[in-house]
Formats: sequence, C-alpha cells, structure tokens
Amino acid sequence: MAKHKSDGPQNGEFRDHLAKRIVSWSIIAVVFFGLLALGIPVAFSLLGLLSPRPELTGADKAVETAFGVFTMLGPMMAGWVGVVIGYYFANKAHQDASNNTQKLLERMSPAERLRTSTMKRAMRLPPLIDTVSVVRDAERRITNPLIDALSIVQRKNRTRAPLVETMKDGTQRMVAVLHESTLYDFLHRKLQEGIPLDRLTIQDLLDDPHSARRLEGSLKALCESDPLLEAKKLMERNSKVQDVVITTTGQLDAPMVGWVTNVDVLRHIIETTNED
Repeated sequence: MAKHKSDGPQNGEFRDHLAKRIVSWSIIAVVFFGLLALGIPVAFSLLGLLSPRPELTGADKAVETAFGVFTMLGPMMAGWVGVVIGYYFANKAHQDASNNTQKLLERMSPAERLRTSTMKRAMRLPPLIDTVSVVRDAERRITNPLIDALSIVQRKNRTRAPLVETMKDGTQRMVAVLHESTLYDFLHRKLQEGIPLDRLTIQDLLDDPHSARRLEGSLKALCESDPLLEAKKLMERNSKVQDVVITTTGQLDAPMVGWVTNVDVLRHIIETTNED
C-alpha cells in the first residue's frame, strides 16, 4: 500500500490565504472598474466635453458606457474567480477524502488488514525462491542428496528449503518445505548412527518416521485470490504450518503460483502498519 502524503499545514494555510486574496482582489477590481466606467462618462458629460446624441442625456450615455464595460469585465472576472474557487474546493474535497480513508485504515486491526489483502500481495514468486529441484527415479523416489537442501540453508542463509518438482507440462509443484530444524535434527541422528552425510538423500529424510511426523500436515495450499487472513488462520490452527503454497486451484497437487511463509504474513502486517 503506497503511503499518501497530504499537504502539510503550511501548504494548506498558504492555499487558503491565496484563494481568499484572489477572490477579494477580484471583487475590488470589479467595483473599481465599475465605478470608473460610471464616473468618467458622467464627469465628461457634466463638463460638456462629450458630444452625446440628441436623444441621450449625459447620464444616459454614462449608463450605456458602464453597461458595455460590465459586459466585458463581468464574464472575465467571474471566470477567473470561478476557476480559483473550483480548484480550491475540488482539492479540498480530495484532501478530505484521502484523510478520511487514511483514518479508516489506521483504525483497522491486523486481522482486518489481512482480510483486505490477498495472497497475491504477499506471496513470493517462483523465480525469486531458492528451491531444490526435485529429481526422481523410475520408482518416483527422490534421488537428490541431502546436501542440496542443506546448501540452501547454510550457504544462502535461509531458514527453510522448498522442494519443487517440474512436471512434464512445464508447471511446478511444491512437494514439501524442509526447515533447518528438521534438517539438522535428522542429520544429527544419522551422524550419531555412523551414516556419513554424502550417503544421505532427501528421500531418506522423508522416509524417516520422526521427520515424517514433523512434516505431516505442515504444508497447506490456497489460491492467490484468497485473503491473506486465511493463511494466518491455517498457521494458528496448527503450529506445524508455517508455509502455504499458492496454487491455481488451492490444492496441493495443482501447479504452483507462489509461496507464503509465516514470516511473510508478519512482515505484511508490519509494513501496512508502518505505512500509516
């Protein structure tokens, strides 16, 4: 949400002062030129310096001249004042509407902010995600070495490593998300058993009963049009859920569109709060 920057008090006071000055001087100008238009013909008529038509007296000619001057000056002054007043009140109305909207957002709770935001606003897009590209054998078992997931956590300073599989049609599906706690727990137990790291695969972790219990139900799916609040609810209902994959249908087996973590949800709340 972009932050709206309204005019400061000094800008508002200057605009108010300028509008009042323009309107005031316009009224004074109309009065001045009107008196001048009336005064000059009358004065010249009284002095006999004008030669009025026989059917018109000096006063009649003065009225006729004044009418001509007002016909010229009236629309010009009215248009000038109208433009100034129109700009002033239109800008003022826009400012008031923006301020009212901002005040409404400031009164929104974190849950209301998430309800008005979709998954699309907070999700990470596949090109920007560091993932393990899943490779399977003929039996559909993952053959990637465990070091592929550990390298994302260790070398790229991430807290989790998503497993993403590219299908024959070119679409991608998220298989699982391996958190560093799960990776290190599995690695520690296997090293204690005397199994070297270079012999361990990601499939070994998925087959491990203890790791499987930690991963079971930890990944959920939603559509990109779903409110971000739905992701927060999934995470609150089950403490194991810290990742939500965004798919075309909202199902785990559908093509992947994006990814939202518990950190992304929290970051979105903080960012929208700071925008106020």
